[in-house]
Amino acid sequence: MTPKQIMRRELTGAAVTSALILTVASWLSAAAQEPTTSQAAGEQPTQETILEELLKDRPINAPISPTVPGQAPAPAEVAATQPAETELSAGYLLPDGYIVSKRTGRLVREAAWWVFRFESDGKAMQDPPMRLLPCKWLEHMESASAGGTRGVRFVVTGRVTAYRGLNYLLCENVLIVHDMGNFK
Repeated sequence: MTPKQIMRRELTGAAVTSALILTVASWLSAAAQEPTTSQAAGEQPTQETILEELLKDRPINAPISPTVPGQAPAPAEVAATQPAETELSAGYLLPDGYIVSKRTGRLVREAAWWVFRFESDGKAMQDPPMRLLPCKWLEHMESASAGGTRGVRFVVTGRVTAYRGLNYLLCENVLIVHDMGNFK
């Protein structure tokens, strides 16, 4: 090959490459200029239309079904996760971490929960009962009151937690109030 033929061949290859690049670039610019489905030619979409398009393809949150088809959750599970409107939620909520110190009351069974019912001190103290969180102190209270059937009074100190609009009490110390009759 002569140097003239080599030069012609290189120019032809460069021309093909540049023509290919220009063709691809024109395709990309044409695709970028085409309006989307929500846009009319030459219009910018509004915030409302963008929001509607985003929400249109949003999946619907379906409730979680039981693990065994046809089996409903046990009442204890429902009570633990979905508190009902009862006297437990009446009144006010104590803040998370609040300390209940040396309060007298009784252990009562309500549905799936053990509840501590505070005794009033006669000064308009009307605290709503609190669900008790399982712990070793609750176990002692259960055995001392024979499963809540005996009217034993307890002096309780513990920490309050709040969850879904209800207060729960985690006992840190429990004393049994012995009935001494007339010997007080």
